[in-house]
Amino acid sequence: MPAHIEDDIDAIQWLERSGYDVSYATILDLHAGRLDPSRHQGIVFCGHDEYWSTEMRRAVEQAVTGGTSLALFGANSIYWRILVGAAGDGRPERTITCTKLQPQPGEAASAATCRWRDLGAPEADLLGIQYNGIVGKAVPLVVRQADHWFWAGSGVTDGDQIPRVVGGEADGHFAGITPPPAACAPPLSAPPHTRPVKVHERPRTPICTRRRMGLSSSPREPCVGPGRSTGAVGGTSESR
Repeated sequence: MPAHIEDDIDAIQWLERSGYDVSYATILDLHAGRLDPSRHQGIVFCGHDEYWSTEMRRAVEQAVTGGTSLALFGANSIYWRILVGAAGDGRPERTITCTKLQPQPGEAASAATCRWRDLGAPEADLLGIQYNGIVGKAVPLVVRQADHWFWAGSGVTDGDQIPRVVGGEADGHFAGITPPPAACAPPLSAPPHTRPVKVHERPRTPICTRRRMGLSSSPREPCVGPGRSTGAVGGTSESR
């Protein structure tokens, strides 16, 4: 089974059980233009969506500008820029390239597969926050702004602690980066730790290149696999 598949399964089960009008796509559907985010009230990324092509990011940016909501259930999203390519036999969208190297002298930025922030497009430009390190031990999420609609029906009050929610890779606000208007909102939680977390990075050598991806053959089915799933929630005329 693919890594983090439980993130998709848990989200799908909850969305279906709660009666949301949901359709499904992979991030490769987003990359190729088979998913039109503007047709949906919101796009939900259920898990760890760290690797994004330019096409994926542009499609989401345009959708957010047009009023589509965006929800990411994990941190460290939109971190590495990737190139999506064909297999040796010509089948499209079967490989990804991510060297995790800075652009070389004379190399076009469009060919670089490094961090988005190294290309002058930090993920916070879209999300308002971005990856800032690893929380080594899981800690509680501390509730703030309990009267916000996000907490409606939960019964929480400011200062309540929800145990073991914040851990592993984490996002945060960066000084000097102004969040986009669509991402400006009151903070809904407060971290209980004050020391800076350590940013974990691998050596700057080629690490991930030409990785094969197995995908569902039917874009109408709930596509949960190595391509990662994206739940497109509401506002669609497509049948579930």
